[in-house]
Amino acid sequence: MIKVTHNGMVAPLCPRGVSQEAFDSELDKMQSGLAALQELRKSGEVGFLDLPTSLNDAHRSVQTAEALRKHSTTLVVLGIGGSSLGGQALLDGCDAGRGSHRVVFFDNVDPSTIKSGFADLNANECSIAVVTKSGGTLETAAQFIFAYEWLVAAVGEANAKERIVFVTDPEQGALRALGQQMGVAMLDVPPSIGGRFSVLTPVGLLPAAFAGVDVHALMSGAQSMAEAVTENAPSNPAFILASSSLLGVEHCAASSLVFMPYSDRLRTLGAWFVQLWAESLGKKLSRDGSREVRVGQTPVQAIGATDQHAQVQLFVEGPQDKMVWLLGLETHPDDIVLSTENADLRNSSAHGWLLGKTFGQILESERRATRAALLEAGLPVIDVSITEVNAATMGALFILLEATTALAGIAMDINPFDQPGVEAGKVMALGLLGREDCLEHAKRVLTAEGVV
Repeated sequence: MIKVTHNGMVAPLCPRGVSQEAFDSELDKMQSGLAALQELRKSGEVGFLDLPTSLNDAHRSVQTAEALRKHSTTLVVLGIGGSSLGGQALLDGCDAGRGSHRVVFFDNVDPSTIKSGFADLNANECSIAVVTKSGGTLETAAQFIFAYEWLVAAVGEANAKERIVFVTDPEQGALRALGQQMGVAMLDVPPSIGGRFSVLTPVGLLPAAFAGVDVHALMSGAQSMAEAVTENAPSNPAFILASSSLLGVEHCAASSLVFMPYSDRLRTLGAWFVQLWAESLGKKLSRDGSREVRVGQTPVQAIGATDQHAQVQLFVEGPQDKMVWLLGLETHPDDIVLSTENADLRNSSAHGWLLGKTFGQILESERRATRAALLEAGLPVIDVSITEVNAATMGALFILLEATTALAGIAMDINPFDQPGVEAGKVMALGLLGREDCLEHAKRVLTAEGVV
């Protein structure tokens, strides 16, 4: 389903690229990284690679979605970051939610979005999924308070509780306790799965099943890729992607990594990847905390062919501090042939020559041309070829990118599974809003504002 090639990073095709020998050497180093990842997997510390075969949560997600579909035609998902982006990317990639049942995501606390978004919904037709592994995410808690009162006002408290599902830690956290108190349905996020690695848990599976995604195909594709990324071989696609990033930083001064799919259905996958890469690999300290390392490659989201008329100008003629992962599709099942009976268009020098071409041909020509322009400019390019965007390939893409991120982080000697830089801002915001156990952290904000 997915093929990764690295010749666009090797000299002389890429003028600033590395030698094939250097790339082969980096691929060899990935073996120890895979061994370390497998140890974390075996100990139960890291579990995302086991999700495709641990299907109890998938079955429960499907069953819960079926129950919700009896009550409603719209599922409102409340969450932020990894609790929302993965589900959005999954549904967009599967082109889901266009049928009788749709999913609406609220992933921020901008009052304008909340007010207008809920005004467009009919509460009598809605169910609500509240997604937060920790159970105490500030934004999600605020969203739920508002959404609960909105739903109760329309259908009553008893009916509202039948339409609510909490997706959270199986044992701990405020949401788990609240769910037990309220008697609402709950689905588990396994303790070994961090938020940004959680799309193949009920975090993403519940919305997917509600929208009619083929969950079996999704998990089957994920399992195929889980086998591929745990194979100790140079052809391992995660080895190639992780190696390209490390070599890009070390030998090509590529402090930024551009993620550029040529498919609108993968646009949101780019946003999900930006969080995955930035939050996992931007770290101050080494894995054991003994030394300062200050590492991280800035992910940049782009979309082909749209950004050929925008960011590519910077990529080609700006600072040579970037590398690009280009994602292209081999087939476009919904392709459209350009044809017309209009004589003016047929005889037009600006339009007539396009007749008989397809949109898929145009998009692929744009990708190939951009690749050539990037290479001429000296930017390393990694090619990711996808047969078709569907449930199976989405499952495979999620596992591939998660494994790549984990391997890159292990090779950098940092912890790709924590996010201490995010936690600082969280506790300061809670302090400003008056939460008792975080009040002392509010002083840090006042100091930054010059008040203290």
